[in-house]
Amino acid sequence: MNRNGIATLGLIGIFWHATVIAAPQNIDKVTQFIAQQKEQLSPDFPYRINLFTQGQINKNNFGTRIAEEASQFPLDSFGQLFYYNLLEQGMRVPHWHANAVEVGTVLTGAMRVTIWEGKGEKKVFTVKKNNTWVIPQAALHSLENVGKSDLTFILTYNSPSTADVQFEQAWAMLPDEVLIQSTGLNKKEIQRIKSADIDKLSSFDPGADSIDISTESPYSSSFTSIKPLYQSALGSIKRIDSKSNSNMKEMSLQQTILKPGTLRLPHWYTAGDTFFYVAKGEGFFMMLDNKGVSYRAMIKPGDLVYLPVATFHGFLNTGSNDLEVYETFSISKDINEISLLDGAQHLNKGAVSGAMGLSKETIDRLIQEKPRTYMVPF
Repeated sequence: MNRNGIATLGLIGIFWHATVIAAPQNIDKVTQFIAQQKEQLSPDFPYRINLFTQGQINKNNFGTRIAEEASQFPLDSFGQLFYYNLLEQGMRVPHWHANAVEVGTVLTGAMRVTIWEGKGEKKVFTVKKNNTWVIPQAALHSLENVGKSDLTFILTYNSPSTADVQFEQAWAMLPDEVLIQSTGLNKKEIQRIKSADIDKLSSFDPGADSIDISTESPYSSSFTSIKPLYQSALGSIKRIDSKSNSNMKEMSLQQTILKPGTLRLPHWYTAGDTFFYVAKGEGFFMMLDNKGVSYRAMIKPGDLVYLPVATFHGFLNTGSNDLEVYETFSISKDINEISLLDGAQHLNKGAVSGAMGLSKETIDRLIQEKPRTYMVPF
């Protein structure tokens, strides 16, 4: 392990002292810690971009679409994460993805999702704040803002080069005679379709269909009602995967909320790559990549971090408000994590002593330490 890796482990070691699960009070301690860490922040962090400043931004009169490209992360073989802000009556026009499943969560507002997979009835449901959706691969679908304010959401595709085909493109590319025979429209109506200049973001006619306010759908779940993996005065962790929704077959979503002065225990996931997106708040992020290089960075809304499988990382809420982050995993089940104390307590004492240079007395005390679960006060 290089010096950076050793420094990171030494830094994380100070976090083992916290044992009481209570709301953190000593914000001054966090402020002092960050002041000490300023000189240690990584000048280059290739696993992180800020979507708002580095993403590919498409904006028109109906909203904003910000795309992350897999090429922006050196090791991304998982997929892509996008951010949307749709204005009132704005929509993501009907389309399909030939090579990717889509999962997403609404951050603000209300969205009508319409899905048709080529058989049976179409699926129509409303996704509100803290709710999620999943779109099967190749299914025709549209996303519409049916609320009275801006609709913001993030979505992930499980392909690093997502095929994105607009419904109107399929109409416009065909010869007129083929369209006439295929659809029953006349030549004048077809010319209107072909002369339309439709972007990926457009508007819809709110009077054409009734607004279905139902949120019940096998393709939707709710972070509000799901049983938390963890919840205390420090914050919460909630996960939507194949256990909670059988249609989440390819990916899973996780919402983590940290109260001010709370540390998410440094850990690594034993399977699956991860997109880590900051929706609200500010924090201090620590990471040790699989080459043994460590990174320390301040994180803020719009930050997107790509974590290859088994990347060691942790984060601390350094602000005065909740830190809210979303993680998308490239797998939908068997998501386990290992933290430092956990790992030490599940190894042989002699192995830990030999690797860490600790005395037998220290090892014995370490083994007897009360296990930490997900979060601790800093």
